Amino acid sequence: MRMDKKQNQNKNEEFAEDLNLDQNREREIDLNRHRNREEFAEDLNFNRDQINHNRES
Repeated sequence: MRMDKKQNQNKNEEFAEDLNLDQNREREIDLNRHRNREEFAEDLNFNRDQINHNRES
């Protein structure tokens, strides 16, 4: 009986570690999405500025 309790505890710890890894992966994906949006916005603004500059030339 004691062995089953220990095995369950080990399994629970493994599941907790997996869940933690999954949550960290999700967080990293969200950060990358946000970073990509910011970079895209910066590129878009740069391109707009370039177009306006070319029109004025």
